[in-house]
Amino acid sequence: MMYKLTDTRKEKSMLPANVVEMFEKHAKRVSEFFKRYSKPVNLEIHLSGDEKKGYHLSYSLRLKDGSIVYADGRDRSLEKLVAEVFRSFIRALKRERAQERKEHLVKRAKKAKEKLIKAQRTLVDLHHNDLQEEFKYLIGELLPSVKRYMHRRIRTFEAKGLIPEGKVSLMRAFDRVKEYLFEHFAEYEKGNVPLDLQAYKAADEVLESILKSGEWAENLEVTSIEELAKKEAKSMEEEFSTDGDGDLVMLEELDDISYHLDEYTTDDINLAVDDEERIMEELDEGNSAHSKEDILNKKINTLMHELPWEDSGVYDLYIHGNLSFEEIAVVKDKEPKEIENIVKKVEMHLKSELSTGNANTLAQ
Repeated sequence: MMYKLTDTRKEKSMLPANVVEMFEKHAKRVSEFFKRYSKPVNLEIHLSGDEKKGYHLSYSLRLKDGSIVYADGRDRSLEKLVAEVFRSFIRALKRERAQERKEHLVKRAKKAKEKLIKAQRTLVDLHHNDLQEEFKYLIGELLPSVKRYMHRRIRTFEAKGLIPEGKVSLMRAFDRVKEYLFEHFAEYEKGNVPLDLQAYKAADEVLESILKSGEWAENLEVTSIEELAKKEAKSMEEEFSTDGDGDLVMLEELDDISYHLDEYTTDDINLAVDDEERIMEELDEGNSAHSKEDILNKKINTLMHELPWEDSGVYDLYIHGNLSFEEIAVVKDKEPKEIENIVKKVEMHLKSELSTGNANTLAQ
């Protein structure tokens, strides 16, 4: 990233080499922060004042939507000022990105529920007329979030070594969920459990059945299953993608605010900015070929895979499913307070592991 420095200090001396180096380092960090952004962003740095009365420094950046991220400060020590203002600026950037991500997830979940409600009459008619294939097709269109949930859970099982990689067909597993919903649709009609929560419950039951029965072993020699799984995983790499609520969204728009909705990021766990920046600083420069933020996010996903099965499932529904404690309690057959405690425990564990972990270990 190129940055523009406007230097209007009263003294006309050249900036100290260490300060110039700090500006360049900060520009590189911001560039990494926006490495997937669909449009270039320009970092503006303004420096004024003098050592006697104090310097004034500001960092500003205009986002694609026109909003401006800004931080400034005053100090007689130029080096101290540069470090402090940049920390404030990064905090503001992270708040902006995390808020955009959260708003998208909330919007997606809200639209999905609205579409499910609107389709209720159609689902009832299809079920009453025993049109199972049409029913299953519509369910698949209405509940992509459940399918994504199953995809993430399968990846977790693979990471734990519970099943061989690529040997469980997501498509077949999700088909079983749709069949379950058709068979138990009368329960939904009675209003006992909302259909989306019933679908998550069914997903857990199907996956647990696959694990306990070992039926994945039957597919060890069936390469087509693996190819289908790879095709599923690449579905978000097309020029256009759906944001999960049926609306077509350019992939660059998803990337702009680092959605990567099938992954966990630092935006999901509220890691203290100072801790995150310290880790970034400590990461081995030998890994500079890779984004340090990607390295950190990879570690977060590794930690998620290492969690107890039930804990990671609860946290997944809280973050990616955007479900309330009460809704997750229905899915998991637990009390809301117990769900809340699990979410807090997981977040504290992730923060602790990242904050105290050796940076070189994170990079491995």
